[in-house]
Amino acid sequence: MKKNKKKSLDKNLISSKSNKNNIWLVIVTVFIIFFLLLIFFSKIKKESDIDTSVSMSTLNSDFIIVKDKDGKHEYKIPLKPAMAKSLGFPATAVTPEITIITKSNPKTTLTITAKEEKKDFSYLFNPIDSKDKIHRIDIEEAKFLFYSGKAIFIDARSIHEYEEAHIKGAIPIPVNMLMENISKYKNQLKDKVLVTYCHGIGCHLSDRVAYQLFDSGFRKICIFFSGWPKWVEHKYPIDKK
Repeated sequence: MKKNKKKSLDKNLISSKSNKNNIWLVIVTVFIIFFLLLIFFSKIKKESDIDTSVSMSTLNSDFIIVKDKDGKHEYKIPLKPAMAKSLGFPATAVTPEITIITKSNPKTTLTITAKEEKKDFSYLFNPIDSKDKIHRIDIEEAKFLFYSGKAIFIDARSIHEYEEAHIKGAIPIPVNMLMENISKYKNQLKDKVLVTYCHGIGCHLSDRVAYQLFDSGFRKICIFFSGWPKWVEHKYPIDKK
């Protein structure tokens, strides 16, 4: 009888301890759930305080700056190339362009790329001391001289071809009128870089005019060897009938 009572008491004691443990387990679980909910709602509130409008750097696509509504905090989000592409930024480097409007004609515009800006063509403004030092230039240098305002283009083709169309602002000095037209345009040619051109590669009319200009005392001379065809190909400014 005593043994049965003891067993019963032991069972009740174990049951009581088990219940207490269960109660503590429930309390701890509720506390953990409450704590997680608190963190969750705190995070939502923080995100809602951030202004959805962003300001992006106009110079690069390295990051996005996100500011809160009060402007007290800002967050920088780094961008990887793939992210930049998805947000409308180019993932690869781009050559920026600068539009230059010439003073002589506001309607005439030339686009000079940053790559061209880095090249130094200032040597073309220096006088030469012999015919073999006459500069032979291509389209990049010709374009640079055209927009510099310090050069005059000289059309060595026939008068008929010149009258049909020529590089904007060019003057005609064909081979059969060399001395006559050099004398005629002498004041216009003074202190300018003289750029002769003709039918392009294989045509030597521009060479002959350039050599005669040197013999006439001019010392800033260039031969635009790819000439009229290359200028037209690039759709640069021209005068035509």
